[in-house]
Amino acid sequence: MNTILQTLKQEMIDRGYKCVAGKGEGVLFSSHKNGIAPLLDLYEAKLGGEGGLCICDRVFGKAAVFVAYLCGARDCYAFVASRPALDLAAELGMRLDCETEVPFIENRDKTGQCPIENSVMDCHTPEEALAAIRRRLAALRG
Repeated sequence: MNTILQTLKQEMIDRGYKCVAGKGEGVLFSSHKNGIAPLLDLYEAKLGGEGGLCICDRVFGKAAVFVAYLCGARDCYAFVASRPALDLAAELGMRLDCETEVPFIENRDKTGQCPIENSVMDCHTPEEALAAIRRRLAALRG
């Protein structure tokens, strides 16, 4: 794990953030929100610029990898990452390190797969995945 990711990871631990992103030595973004929301906020903020963005998040599923890629991230760290997320990151030329690998990301009730993760399983491009994520979020909100 590079020094930027180490700094971001420590920032997450020290301040209780769910997601932190930065470049160089500085933190550009942090969030206490759950799920995919922080990464979508980061995407909307357009802080990635020319790339080189690093992201630390509690959980990285395939959906998170797609959104992180759209944010300009190429180096990421997660406390938990799914096998599909790790495979997709490698396919997209991203580096994703994690503490714990799981076969899939569970939903909040621990009764099955996360609905956001499930929504992107058949997606092949980040843009296609972003549209699928937005559709699923709209459906979940009713």
